[in-house]
Parts: sequence; C-alpha cells; structure tokens
Amino acid sequence: AQFEWCLDAYRICRELDPDHPVYLVICVPRLFAKFAEATDILAIDPYPVPRAPINTVAKWMHSAQEAVEGRKAVWLIPQLHNTAAYRDPKRGRAPTPEEERCMVYQGLVYGARGIVYYTWDDRVTGLVHEPALLGAIPGINRELLTLAPLILTAKRELLHGLPDDENWHVALFAGERSVVLATNTGDSGELTVRLPGPFRGAKILFGEGKAEVEASSLRLRLPKFGALAVELVP
Repeated sequence: AQFEWCLDAYRICRELDPDHPVYLVICVPRLFAKFAEATDILAIDPYPVPRAPINTVAKWMHSAQEAVEGRKAVWLIPQLHNTAAYRDPKRGRAPTPEEERCMVYQGLVYGARGIVYYTWDDRVTGLVHEPALLGAIPGINRELLTLAPLILTAKRELLHGLPDDENWHVALFAGERSVVLATNTGDSGELTVRLPGPFRGAKILFGEGKAEVEASSLRLRLPKFGALAVELVP
C-alpha cells in the first residue's frame, strides 16, 4: 500500500510540475528497485554507527546503483546523530569526524550525485549535540564544493571495491581533469590499482595518506577510515 501511495504521488507531482525532480528517501535495500519507480531521485540513509560496519554505506550505495540501472540519480544521507539516544541517551554514539568523512567518500565513490545532511535537533540527539561533528562538517563541505565540478560531469569508473573487496573503495572520475577518490573502511593498509593509461604523477587534493603513480599504477596508503582525493597528472 505504501508503494502504491508513493507511485500515485509521484505521478501527480510529475503531472503538476514536470520541471522539478521528485525525491524519495528509503532505508530498506531490498526495496530499492521497487521504490526507484516512484521517484526521480532515490536517496538512501544507511546509519551504521555504532552497530554495523561502516562499509554498510558502500554496500547500500552499490545496491542502489544496481537498482536504478543508471536511470535515476542516487543521493546519500550520511549519519550525523546518535540513533540509540532515542531509547536511552546514555547508549550509542554519533559518528566521529573521520567516520563521517569516510561515509561521504563512500557515497561519492559509488556515484552519489548529492549529499544531504539530516541535521535535526529534538533535544535528545542531532548535530548540535555533537561538537566534534559540528566542527568537521564545514570542512567536508568545502571539499565537496571543490570536488563537485570535477566529478559531477566526469565519467566514473570503479577501480576497486564491491563486490570483490568490502574495505577498499576507489573510483576514477575522468573529465577535463582526472581525479581519484579512495577510502578505506578497514584497517590501515596499502593498495595498488591499475589506471586506464599512464600518468606522470599524483597530487593529493584532500585527505591524509599517500598516493604514488608509476605509469599505469596508483599506489595508495590510507589509515583506517581514511579518505583521499587525488588528482592525476597526465
């Protein structure tokens, strides 16, 4: 019944205002494909911290992209609050700034066309109750502001990630400039990925870690929950 209601609402919105996209948020991966038919933008809100692995974001994004099959945009709503605080303010926790940035980069690697923050304040939980996150979000948004024109019009190619690897997630965005986004949802480590052609070097735009180019290979070193934006030098 809920799907039929959403589908009817979608049709009405499209008839009355065909110039603006319809946006729908869903948090049930098995229903992504079904509800994608009732929207122009499929938004997902995986909230893994602290109960689930942080790579839940990558898994949901991967599933959402498979569901829309390139026909609809997928947006990510990364977790900003302590979901357990509703039941007991002494339980759970919100994401750390490192986890938050990692979640945002997971979304970008898997093709998120938008990042939306749910910043509520209901006196129990919300961004205003998390000073570390409140201080970190402007920095993440500055990165997004710089990266947006480089990746939104570029061709995205997943260089490494799901379904073969659940922890390292790496994508190349090839446009006027070639940018690689990478994040590591596991322990600190090193990864080498193949590039679709030789490059002369790599310049880190954002993040802490290492990125070295050798012809058609890119060697990355990242800490746990680390995320890098790297521009490749042709």
